[in-house]
Amino acid sequence: MKKAKVRRKVTYAPFEVADYLESEEAIAEFLSLAARDENPGVLLKALGDVAHARHGGSREGVRSGPGKPLQDAGAANYGARNSRSQLSAP
Repeated sequence: MKKAKVRRKVTYAPFEVADYLESEEAIAEFLSLAARDENPGVLLKALGDVAHARHGGSREGVRSGPGKPLQDAGAANYGARNSRSQLSAP
């Protein structure tokens, strides 16, 4: 009798580029390469990765989708909200 081959599912740990951005030179090169890409989303993602590398911790305060407010932005987000409200004022 022939044994059936069992395929095992291979799982990988999530890749975090922030774990490898350990110096200002590495960060500068990473952002330089991201800025060359014609897709602006690449640079935006790279900026988020740099922020994560510099500040560590979780990404709970980062936008999780379109229209989601920043949760942990503090004073930096206050200025953005304030300027938007001034633009819409009569």
